[in-house]
Amino acid sequence: MRGKVYEMLKSGMRVSDIRKELNIGTSDLRSTIIILKKLGIPLMRKGDRYVVNPISNPPVPVRSYHDVLTASVQATKVLRFLYGEDVNFLWPNKVVKGNEVIASIEGPPLRVRGSLDEAIAEAIVYRTRHALRKRRLSELVRTANILLYKGNVELVLDSGALVTKIKNIDIEGNANTELGKISFEKVKEVRPKVEDR
Repeated sequence: MRGKVYEMLKSGMRVSDIRKELNIGTSDLRSTIIILKKLGIPLMRKGDRYVVNPISNPPVPVRSYHDVLTASVQATKVLRFLYGEDVNFLWPNKVVKGNEVIASIEGPPLRVRGSLDEAIAEAIVYRTRHALRKRRLSELVRTANILLYKGNVELVLDSGALVTKIKNIDIEGNANTELGKISFEKVKEVRPKVEDR
């Protein structure tokens, strides 16, 4: 529902029309809008509508894989809030909804690629900047493991080896797999495995 609220606000629908169409109360809609703003989505009230004014954040430097991991976790949190519990983190730098990759974190400087609109991508960059200031590695890795994609994957390494399951991530940002510990530098490509291929 939150993703739908965001899409309706972005399209310029009146607040009263959104409430009628989704059959929600004023306080529920207001709390969703407040959380969207706290996520970093720049919503501004214009009369009886909200408009999204994308702002350009200063570039965020990427100094290590932990910065990419922080951005991936923040992206997963934002997109999970908008689109529901089937949004997960796919190690080393992707976010999936079901079996579809919807965002990829790249850098330096930090960039969010995918089918997301500019305001959501900028919100992820905004949240990452703040998360990098107060990051605790143990907390970051614990959160990443909670959000980790649990299904089978197709992870192709530079050596040509294929990994099908990521068990968890360690404090150094390496993935523990059936082939042992793998660092992100050895990954050539990763995607969720679709069973009917």
